[in-house]
Amino acid sequence: MDWLKETLDKSFAKMIIEEFQMTTSVRIPIEMCVEGTNLRQEYKTWRPIDSIIDEENLDNLEAELNFKLPKSYREFLMYKHFLELNIDDFCIDFPRHLPDKSLKDLKQKAIDFYEPGYLLEHKLFYFADFCDCGLICFDAKEQKENNEYDIVYIDHEDIERKYFYAHNFKGLLLGDKETGNRFITEVLNKRNY
Repeated sequence: MDWLKETLDKSFAKMIIEEFQMTTSVRIPIEMCVEGTNLRQEYKTWRPIDSIIDEENLDNLEAELNFKLPKSYREFLMYKHFLELNIDDFCIDFPRHLPDKSLKDLKQKAIDFYEPGYLLEHKLFYFADFCDCGLICFDAKEQKENNEYDIVYIDHEDIERKYFYAHNFKGLLLGDKETGNRFITEVLNKRNY
């Protein structure tokens, strides 16, 4: 999936130019620290690294969650580890993806973080946040080729209602700078959000 790698590489390159986006005060794995970073400093500079996640890790995750992930999302998880990912659609906030073959952080987000069990019972897989007001989920209600499900938004205040956001993961990643603003205007403002 060349489009995926090109999109992610472009995003990371833009983040590196704006150096502050690659600096953090949170604890990070040593292999993600930029060479020469003083590990005793409060703020450390990080870099994306090649993913250690493989097909078997993702097969195990799918079996545990009873949810088939989109092929493009599997490729995403197997490409790079990162602390942040800023795509053109600034409203989408991906969780950190650290080198951990157990995918503990991802499982916690999908299962434990918000309404345990409800989302997966309704064939929804929570994988990102929309600003700080809602969830971005894969909606597996309808079978799709390569599991490339529609992407939906779910409000923190009303998880039983979902709103279409993108046709698939590729559509989400390739959104432009105004995608989130258009969504807010077209959907959320119409319901007096």
